[in-house]
Amino acid sequence: MINKDNISYSNVIPNAEQFIKFREDCGWGRIELAQAKQALNNSLFFISAFNDKQLIGFGRVIGDGALNYYIQDLIVDTAYRKQNIGSTIMTLLMSHIKKNKLPGKCTVGLMAALNKHDFYQTFGFIYRPNNKFGPGMTVDVD
Repeated sequence: MINKDNISYSNVIPNAEQFIKFREDCGWGRIELAQAKQALNNSLFFISAFNDKQLIGFGRVIGDGALNYYIQDLIVDTAYRKQNIGSTIMTLLMSHIKKNKLPGKCTVGLMAALNKHDFYQTFGFIYRPNNKFGPGMTVDVD
């Protein structure tokens, strides 16, 4: 049983080594140290979840800070899933965007992991394609 009193959230960015290990431990694959450092340094905002001092969840916002934001790397340790940690991180990320965005409309995008789209729909995200938008697309570049 998880003691929720020990779980805290902050915008403390994990160091690159923690980030690499956390992603790898959660099945997201290994990335290079230089990639991790630059990705973290170029983030607009981040939320880390800790159980005492152990990193158990993470999410960040990337983008241009004006028209387009992107939710990236929303990850929760498998031992801590189904405890509302991901929802709390997502709520904090979206609250930050809404509070800090420039006046006018902006777009927040993301790529949901397989079978996680319903989670994001609860935050107002919509399925693509639909009558207005085509499919989201990605390409990996080696």
